[in-house]
Amino acid sequence: MRLNNQNEIALRDHMLATYNMLRRGLVVLGFAFPLLLWGIGKYAYGIPLQRSMSAYYFAPYPDSPDEKTFPMRIWFAGILFAIGTALYLYKGFTNWENVALNLAGGFAALVALIPMMIDCGTDCTFSPHGIFAGLLFLCLAFVALLCAQATLAYLPPQHKDLLPGFRLRYKVIGALLVASPLVAFVLTRTTNGRSYFIFWAEAFCVWCFAWYWLEKTREMKKSNAEKEALEGKLQPPTNKGGKVLPKLSV
Repeated sequence: MRLNNQNEIALRDHMLATYNMLRRGLVVLGFAFPLLLWGIGKYAYGIPLQRSMSAYYFAPYPDSPDEKTFPMRIWFAGILFAIGTALYLYKGFTNWENVALNLAGGFAALVALIPMMIDCGTDCTFSPHGIFAGLLFLCLAFVALLCAQATLAYLPPQHKDLLPGFRLRYKVIGALLVASPLVAFVLTRTTNGRSYFIFWAEAFCVWCFAWYWLEKTREMKKSNAEKEALEGKLQPPTNKGGKVLPKLSV
């Protein structure tokens, strides 16, 4: 398919910009999420740093804790819904990636809809809230470890030197997306949920999520895969011997 008029080119550019903005939005939301909880909670409502990100859902005003008013629940649930919606709307390059991102989007919504119990201590780790949060990050780790490299085959020859770096960073991110929730889990179990390091372990995990989308944005900026796909010119990737590489599918 050849784009032969300005309307078709404008539509293509609009579609490319939509995907790019979705990725950039996930980067911003991921990096900002923990900082917004801490900063808005402290400076807008006088709420001190909580021992976990989820604890902000039921964090009361310090001067009137008996009023049962929890102002940060709006921010916590709202950002999670925004992240979940973006993950669902973003269509993966392979079927496996698409399924994993759809599941991650659904789990993000469930984390927002089913908060953890108040002062649940070690029980927080096995609550539905904690389980859905763990599944969310497992889905994202799956994408980083097993799906992210599918688009690397489409990097143009002038950018092939970037392949090892992208592969390494995707593997590191995937490993951290598994390790950091485990660290938060161990801290919760060993401190009865009372360590502030739990918050920072969870924040680090969310920042790894944002790092993945930053790397994917950088990669797709170097690649012509999306543009060629929209123009109907994308060819299956091949190895050095010219053999077509297998495509992940479900």
